Amino acid sequence: MRCNLLLAALSVCFCRCGLAAIVQVDRSLDGQVQLRETVPPLQMKLVPIGTWRTGDQLAIRIVASNEVYNDITACIVSADAAKEYRAGSPCEGSFRSKTPIVIKSTVAESGSKSLILDNSYAEFITKNIVISLRYRKSLTDNELTKIQAPLEKIQSNLSAIFKGADFNLYVKSCGQSNAFSDHNTADITFCWELIQEFVAQNNNGALVATLLHEYGHSLLNRWGEPGSSEEDMADQFATVMLLKGGDNGRRMLQQWIQSWIKRDSKAEAMNQLQRGDTHSLSIQRARNIQNAMNFPEDLTRRWNKMLYRHMTTDTLDKIIRNPSKSDDVDLAKEARM
Repeated sequence: MRCNLLLAALSVCFCRCGLAAIVQVDRSLDGQVQLRETVPPLQMKLVPIGTWRTGDQLAIRIVASNEVYNDITACIVSADAAKEYRAGSPCEGSFRSKTPIVIKSTVAESGSKSLILDNSYAEFITKNIVISLRYRKSLTDNELTKIQAPLEKIQSNLSAIFKGADFNLYVKSCGQSNAFSDHNTADITFCWELIQEFVAQNNNGALVATLLHEYGHSLLNRWGEPGSSEEDMADQFATVMLLKGGDNGRRMLQQWIQSWIKRDSKAEAMNQLQRGDTHSLSIQRARNIQNAMNFPEDLTRRWNKMLYRHMTTDTLDKIIRNPSKSDDVDLAKEARM
């Protein structure tokens, strides 16, 4: 995992202080990756599936989407074994079997692994393969620190800025790509699956903005402000915090916009019609963020009226001494009293 993803947020606008709550990252984390491959007749394909350590657990489901000839030879091999593999060689998996094929494996020796898709026995039929890889891995102390340390730093910095930020942050496997704030406790859960999704997209902006979005829910809830459960309000909080960060924050917002644009808003609209979901569509959320970036002072000044009431004395003093374009010194002085 790129450990600098979350660290990038700390150069945006925050200051440091002591921790006020727990940041807990589960040592054992689950994840899922999906791949698509095409294997022509009389050929085989080597599909890299990552580097794993002894004891990691893998479950690979292979499906050939062909209506009739939906068979394939599929097996897991090490990097060394992959170089020596020949068509029909024995390996850990299934030989010329109809799909779906499920291969479950506990890694016996650390190293890079690949999936062999062998269609060399088929003379005419191309196989269109969907691979779903599920895994469970245990983090080393170093990996745990690389994930937890930047999260602790963000939590620490927000606690320096705002009162009432003493809720907990948990990173764990959820079985879905998501993040959420507990309405009763204000604690935040950041799902490992969502972190992995953003890492795979190399989208640190969306990762940081999503975390700030959840902090928006939790802080508004803790402060007793209206709109704590509304997605648009949490989006605005994250947007304001990043707008206050200057160019670095704006870059993150652009990356967040791109993550929304990539989603299927038509499918979301159908879901709203069928289930009555009141969330804004992804494309609407992208446009709202872009509009805020076009007129940043309008949004930040509106939010200042509420945010200043919940800022720490140290933060208000810094605003009064060294205001930015989006700050209101008179309002900060009033809140400071």
